[in-house]
Amino acid sequence: MRLLFSALLTVLAALVAYRIYQVLQRPLPDDVVNPSQLRWIDELGRIANILETSSKAIGFNPATKPVKSLVDIGFSLVLNPTFWRKAADNIKVANAVYGNVPVITFTPGELASLTSPRPVMVYFHGGGWTWFSAGSYNVPLRTLASKTQFVIVAVDYRTAPQAAFPAAYDDCLAVTKHVVDNAKKLNYRSDLIIVAGDGSGGNLAASVAIEMKQKIAMQLLISPALQILNLGTPSYQDMNDVLPGVTNPRREITHWLNYANLDQEPGFIDDMLNNVHASKHLHELYKDFFNSKKRIPAHMNVSERHTLPHVRTKHGTAYKLDKFVTDVRFSPMMVKNTKGIPNAYFISCHYDVLRDEAIMYGHRLLESGVKVKFRHYPSAFHGFVLFAGSSFWKFPVSDKAVNELVDFLQFQYFNVRKERTE
Repeated sequence: MRLLFSALLTVLAALVAYRIYQVLQRPLPDDVVNPSQLRWIDELGRIANILETSSKAIGFNPATKPVKSLVDIGFSLVLNPTFWRKAADNIKVANAVYGNVPVITFTPGELASLTSPRPVMVYFHGGGWTWFSAGSYNVPLRTLASKTQFVIVAVDYRTAPQAAFPAAYDDCLAVTKHVVDNAKKLNYRSDLIIVAGDGSGGNLAASVAIEMKQKIAMQLLISPALQILNLGTPSYQDMNDVLPGVTNPRREITHWLNYANLDQEPGFIDDMLNNVHASKHLHELYKDFFNSKKRIPAHMNVSERHTLPHVRTKHGTAYKLDKFVTDVRFSPMMVKNTKGIPNAYFISCHYDVLRDEAIMYGHRLLESGVKVKFRHYPSAFHGFVLFAGSSFWKFPVSDKAVNELVDFLQFQYFNVRKERTE
């Protein structure tokens, strides 16, 4: 028995060693930042993809409460390992309830004792409307609060598939309304309320900004997921298998289906991968929104591809998905009238399937007179902003993105302050 156990351990060690060898040999794009560390981030994502796909193949959606709790812990340890990354320690962290929704507030020490109103950022975390929580973003939001000198209200919204659309949207809207309606009581500046988020959180921020226009000062959209009508944009084509553990079409589609409570529908993932999931008349009605030749400026065009035209429709799939495709709460990019939408600050990166929809939506906002600041990072990957300030993960582009955001916010803060006191 002891001999058999030793043999099994030897085989396992050999398999692990071989897998490590494969990871180290895997080619990465020449211009990515710190490829030696990015390999391991991508590998963790690949493992997660395999586990999720395998689970669903046997009819089990792993997004259950126990699994989500484990993923939350794992995400916090990998992304925010406090034993090797010192969190900003000048931040007052408190739990609260805004609009019947739990939130975590991050208040810089310099602002905690202020009697005058403070600028506030309502932040919606990423994770495909399925994973993570406000708590698992503890260190990135501490860093953001410390650097920006904004109070950050992190929303712990309900997640899919247990609480499908529009639960997350409703929670985020409720918190934002609470902040707006109670700004004086909470000692927040009513003229400097920002909504922000990354990935699916960017989707929620964009949707809330549309509903709350004229009530908030700005929207900060970090690699936002904005639409599901046309999944044949150049970035969806380019990023099919470049960094699949970090960003890939199948993962995005899985998250969208979780959010829509359609994750158990057979064939939907393949139909969306083949871009046959929406009705022809919707493609015709909104095709201008996805015209990459028109909507992606030449200086931001990083692909030789263009958005794929509509070829055919799988009507059974479209019958169930069409209502989500055009619902601005679900797909904010589909808003027809962009006039009056709050000013926007976009952060995008090259290695991201969501890259082009952010650019195309920003272009439409500009056309309608919305002030837009766009920061694109060619060597960065989806989620890179969350590594800013890390003493373990060495991605200088992450710190650059946050520092440039800070510079912009400080300038914006001065302008608003000046206008208010004149």
